[in-house]
Amino acid sequence: MFNSITIIGAGAFGYAIAFLLSKNGHNVSLYDVNTSVLDTIESTREHPHFHQGIFLPSNVKIVREPCSADLIIMAVPSKFIRSALENVNSKIILNCSKGLEPESNARVSEMVDVEYACLSGGMVASDVTKGNPVGMDIACSDLSIANGIADLFRCETVRVRACTDVTGVELAGPFKNVVAIGAGMLQQASSMSTVGGYLTTVSKECERLAVAIGADPRTFVAGSYSWWGDLMTTCYGASRNREFGQRCVDLAPLVVYEDMQSEHKSVEGYHTAQLVYNLCQKHNVHAPILSGIKHMLHDALSVQEFMKVCMGK
Repeated sequence: MFNSITIIGAGAFGYAIAFLLSKNGHNVSLYDVNTSVLDTIESTREHPHFHQGIFLPSNVKIVREPCSADLIIMAVPSKFIRSALENVNSKIILNCSKGLEPESNARVSEMVDVEYACLSGGMVASDVTKGNPVGMDIACSDLSIANGIADLFRCETVRVRACTDVTGVELAGPFKNVVAIGAGMLQQASSMSTVGGYLTTVSKECERLAVAIGADPRTFVAGSYSWWGDLMTTCYGASRNREFGQRCVDLAPLVVYEDMQSEHKSVEGYHTAQLVYNLCQKHNVHAPILSGIKHMLHDALSVQEFMKVCMGK
């Protein structure tokens, strides 16, 4: 189905996907706007910032401009998606970004006019390159295309579920990033027991919001890689959004955000918290905990006050 594959974005996840697909025997082209990153990868076959000791096989080709391909895989932060899409040419786009476009609240599916699929799941990029078992969902309105893309990723360490709920799979990642920030804050300020109770309640808020937007409620159940698998991985594992939440207990969110940016750690949930809050208002969904995360990050609500919100006080 796919004779040519190009990955746009050579960050931690784009590099990991290139490594996985190449190990599965597929020829892949890898592009990034950061030419210095491409120079290093091309000369050393290793990423300058991530995945040290993981070298890309020869069937990954470094390209200096986005090229036409049967399948374009977008692995760039959500705020850069629209500009990146302007320079690609493909009949099928696979989006790996777990965010919404700032200002517009737009999902990537609302920006493209070609066949669209999205990938999401509980996959820390370093686990993918190390060959640790992971699971993912791939959604497309055309199930045959979703299955075709899923076949590219399937191997003994990767389990893939194909489905048609583009809206749900696309929303699960952004929602999870916001939830993980709150989990990190509560873990640092209180206990894992507190985090467990918090996740029980806030996950229902996320489900109500997603269904109001048009998602299939089955995407937000325990058997979903894109929701429950990713939620558990991000809230309990070594994720950037959880780390951000932990660090915000002692420092102002904007300071932490800028510090992590300088460390090459993208924190999608920081901006997404405002966008999720806007969606709650637009769809008239009662979500006090999601609203509380937004108020903590952008309106100086204290962690102690947020804990009261989580307890329904």
